[in-house]
Amino acid sequence: MHDTAMSWLKIVYQRYQHFLKGPTLEVGSININGSARDVFGSYTPYTGVDIVPGSCVDVVVDIRDHEAAKRAGIGIYPLIVSTEVLEHTPPAPLLDAMLNHAHPHGCLMVITCAGPTRQTHSADGAPTLKPGEYYANVHPTQ
Repeated sequence: MHDTAMSWLKIVYQRYQHFLKGPTLEVGSININGSARDVFGSYTPYTGVDIVPGSCVDVVVDIRDHEAAKRAGIGIYPLIVSTEVLEHTPPAPLLDAMLNHAHPHGCLMVITCAGPTRQTHSADGAPTLKPGEYYANVHPTQ
C-alpha cells in the first residue's frame, strides 16, 4: 500500500471511529507494504477478499462474480474498505460489486486509488506490469 493511502486511512479512523462498526469487508486485501486491516481490523468480523491468495486474504474470490462471492459467503457489510485496487481493474464493475455488498441501511466505503500522476505498477507492487495485467490511474472525475 502506498504510504499516503495508509496515512489517509489513519485519518479516517481517527475522525470516524465512533461511527464505524463491523462486520467489515476489505476488497483487494492482499498485504503489499501494509494492510487496511492494521487500521480497521478491530471492526469484526473482518473479511479480506482478493483474487489471489496471500497475507491478509481470508477468501480468494473475485467479488465482481456475484454468484461466486455469494457461494464464498461474502454477505452484506456496513464498512467496506478497498485500498489501491481501482487502478488495477476497470473501476465501474468493481464499484458495482462493492455496492452489492453494502448494507442497505447504511455503509461507509473507504476507498483509495492511484491518481493521475502515479507511476504504472503491477498489482504485486513490482514497477512493471505482468503480461495481461490492467493498469490505469483513476482520474478524479471518474
